[in-house]
Amino acid sequence: MSSGKDPKLKVEISRIPDEGLVLEREDSPSLYELKEAGLIPSENVRLQGMVQKIREGAYLAARVSTALELECGRCLRPYPFQVQSDLRVFFVPESESSEDHEVELTSEDLDTYFHDGKEIDIMAPVRDQIVMAVPIQPLCSPDCPGLCPVCGKDLRKKQCGCKPEEDIDPRLSVLKNLIKRKE
Repeated sequence: MSSGKDPKLKVEISRIPDEGLVLEREDSPSLYELKEAGLIPSENVRLQGMVQKIREGAYLAARVSTALELECGRCLRPYPFQVQSDLRVFFVPESESSEDHEVELTSEDLDTYFHDGKEIDIMAPVRDQIVMAVPIQPLCSPDCPGLCPVCGKDLRKKQCGCKPEEDIDPRLSVLKNLIKRKE
């Protein structure tokens, strides 16, 4: 499977050789619906790995890499973020019996995707891997001072002179007194 030849990112299980199928492709981020997932991609998505047949399904082991533009959680500035992540997933046949009742998922189920018996679609696991690589609170740098909570100025550019302690919520003033007692 090469770049641009299979825009749907589907692999026919019957065409996977016994030794496995090597995947090396570079695709537009739009193919993985990253914008729909709330991300701003700045590079193509690269995928390098191998798909192997296992019993009635397949196993994908690959390296996913791309670049995103994230917004810092402290100063709100955009910054580049490199995604380099290893992907390991199983594709198993859809079980019709599991659709009839609720099933409790285990941690192993998080690495499992379903296929229709004919082909596997690698788009969803690749997109999910990219989304999971994004930090919960993105920071442009660990020591980013952020914005002033009083006037909103970017503290990385210059100090504003505000004293945030003066504007403490009256409901939290009791906590300030506790800190003073400890000192």
